[in-house]
Amino acid sequence: MTAPINFQAIQTIYALEHKKDFFYLRVSPFFLTQFNFDFCIQSLLDIQTGLLHSHTYWDEDELRCLAFYIVEIFARIKAYNIIWEGDFGDYHAVFSDQEQVILNLAIFEDLEQSVVDLIFNLSQEFNIDLIKETDLTTPLRFKATKSTKHLEKVTNLTTKQKQQLYTKKPAWLVSQQRDSLHDYFEKIPTLLERGYKAKAHIVQANQLLFNPDSIESCPAEVVFDLQNRLTYTDLKSIINYLFDLRSRAPETLNSDERRYASHLNHEKDRCFFYQLPYELLGYPLRSSTIFIDRSYLPTRSLITGEIEILLNPEKIRYVMLYPSILWEAEKINEWKALAQAENESPLPKFKLKHSILQVFANIKAVCVEHPIWTFFVLMFVIKIMAAIAKTIE
Repeated sequence: MTAPINFQAIQTIYALEHKKDFFYLRVSPFFLTQFNFDFCIQSLLDIQTGLLHSHTYWDEDELRCLAFYIVEIFARIKAYNIIWEGDFGDYHAVFSDQEQVILNLAIFEDLEQSVVDLIFNLSQEFNIDLIKETDLTTPLRFKATKSTKHLEKVTNLTTKQKQQLYTKKPAWLVSQQRDSLHDYFEKIPTLLERGYKAKAHIVQANQLLFNPDSIESCPAEVVFDLQNRLTYTDLKSIINYLFDLRSRAPETLNSDERRYASHLNHEKDRCFFYQLPYELLGYPLRSSTIFIDRSYLPTRSLITGEIEILLNPEKIRYVMLYPSILWEAEKINEWKALAQAENESPLPKFKLKHSILQVFANIKAVCVEHPIWTFFVLMFVIKIMAAIAKTIE
């Protein structure tokens, strides 16, 4: 798998912090003994001294590792998010808070000199005097950003709007009592009222979900990062690799790849909050079955695999699609514009045949789940038919 620069950086930081194997950089054991990667401020001062006074030659991957580490420490000092952008030697480290970009710093034009100057430049940009910091030796931990702005919107929803978000089980699921997806529907209120938002990407989904003329809501499988550090570009490269496992010959796969490929090939096999083996990607990603409720989408169909989800890993092992009623207007407009480009209607048009089919699907679901209602439903249908016949006469 060819990893984007941002995923290379995140995997490198994870490997350094947890003493794991590097997946995308080749660094020598000697290099790792020459610098202290304990994520404290003192380590930056040690790296600065080492680079200025050592005549050791470090190769490109080792210098890149140092750049990833230095930028990560400054981001943690300032509690900023960091995203790496670019390719082929022209890289940018983008620092931001939850609202806006704080700094877009070009790096790696001259890799060796850039790394040597990096600590000084960032100290100047952020007005930080490392030597005068009060705590030089305590490791700085990454604090995942948990976006909960939607909770205020949830609170302001009317009772009717909330009820519409409490998805009812589809007819095909009602008849399959052993399907582990049943429990998901009971967790929707908790996820809506206590969950936080994160990026996710669909690995595979029923093709009906991409068809605007279909009415069925269906499950799908998504991959996401609990720390919410990966970009959609990162997730896209990951799901391409994972989905490709389905079609590869088993003898070309290792045991972890074969296991996940087998799971994907059994489309009714559910997994909830499954942690992908480290050996697959070098990072603790999660994979989970999700239910795609069409009413949650502005166009009632998928147009991209890039979605947002709500999760609460401390309490629930399910994730749910982030409903469009809670989206910002700008995001809704972007989705509709993309739908228009894909020759879909930018606004859902409820055709009569869809309404009738949906009514009968709902009636079927009620009758399956509550057989006693079948008699009343039949009597109701007979009365309607009699009224229609009388009108015709």
